[in-house]
Amino acid sequence: MAEEKKENVIPELDYRQPTDHDYEVLRHMLVTEKTQRLAAEHNVITLRVDNKANKTEIKAAVQAVFRVKVDKVNTLNVHPKKRSYRRGPTQAYKKAYVYINKEYDIGAINDAIASDERKGKQD
Repeated sequence: MAEEKKENVIPELDYRQPTDHDYEVLRHMLVTEKTQRLAAEHNVITLRVDNKANKTEIKAAVQAVFRVKVDKVNTLNVHPKKRSYRRGPTQAYKKAYVYINKEYDIGAINDAIASDERKGKQD
């Protein structure tokens, strides 16, 4: 019997087309040392999202925009920090840790986002 090698094929899931609401929910990616470590070790992307968005909206938006399967979403509200009197406090926002299925390459998502940002700056 000939041994067949299984190719590492990512299943193509049929997600809906992204809407304007999806892009309103997902603001931008947060890049810190912690988020880079989470991305490398646990396949997690960290996003700043709309303050009124819930976990199901975030999951649906990520699946539609990035065409990946999301395992789970953790959210937290980042409270404002006090700064000097003249500068005022930092802005409060909502942060989402989105756990992507291990079958998908998170590097491709980061490359797609980076190329879109570069295109926007060149225009």
